[in-house]
Amino acid sequence: MTEKTRIVLADDHPIVLTGLRNLIESEPDFAVVGEATSGPESLRVIRDTRPDIAIVDISMPGMSGIVLTRRLSEEAIDVKVLLLTLHEDRAYLRQALDAGARGYLLKNAMDLELVDAIRAVHAGSTSTRCSINVFT
Repeated sequence: MTEKTRIVLADDHPIVLTGLRNLIESEPDFAVVGEATSGPESLRVIRDTRPDIAIVDISMPGMSGIVLTRRLSEEAIDVKVLLLTLHEDRAYLRQALDAGARGYLLKNAMDLELVDAIRAVHAGSTSTRCSINVFT
């Protein structure tokens, strides 16, 4: 049996967390190992659980997803960050990639796009899927 991809979810909207968890747990090779609703809590949960991937809302209280990603990179915490956002602005995309994010996905993406993005990021690719452009 292969090991499951360990995932932390971070979003300040409980309904989004529930939807993400349900989608991810429907995949047999994914496991949610932690959840957080703020930037500082996300940092603590990621430090404690050491997931393979953190799916992080770009706009969270206490610390943005971009700042969180930068902190994780600076601390050399081995986690691949996939940022979720409502922002279609290229400036956010550039900031996310510069901070070390491995993926950038708009929240209006389809379920399959999220699953594909998680798999691509876990495999070592950079995945940005949004209406601005698609880079894989």
